[in-house]
Amino acid sequence: MKALAALAVASVFAAQPAVAEPQAPPLPSGRLQGISMGNGGGWFLVLDQSKKAGETADVWTLLVLDPPSSIDGRDVVYSLTHLNIACQARTTTELGTYAYDEGGGVVVILPQNPAAPIKPRSAFEFMARVVCDGEQPPTPNFVAGPAQALQAIRTINRR
Repeated sequence: MKALAALAVASVFAAQPAVAEPQAPPLPSGRLQGISMGNGGGWFLVLDQSKKAGETADVWTLLVLDPPSSIDGRDVVYSLTHLNIACQARTTTELGTYAYDEGGGVVVILPQNPAAPIKPRSAFEFMARVVCDGEQPPTPNFVAGPAQALQAIRTINRR
């Protein structure tokens, strides 16, 4: 998982041009729900910023990487992604992705991506079930803010 997460983030960030004048939101400070956590990283749903209106869900996710991924010599520990989920169609549109170092400094901003189908049994599919369908996770994994999310991942990595 560690190598896969680092490779996935590095390849996505390296393949996209950065925006000239970064205007990234701050890292979330509220409740985060662990969706998929393992050795090397984890996905968290930003509960205070994710909501459903009709058949559309406005979702924010936080990917936490430990060890960090490197982009242009800077460590990326957090990746905040803003998504629009079409609940019925089960597609996602990435409205923006923002990479941060451990201190919350912006490393890179990626542009919007077109709608794409949600892959079955993926972290995004589980997030859609939680936000769109109201499904409760089998084991609630809640943390408050990115520092606690990083600590949770580091605890998993020490096992």
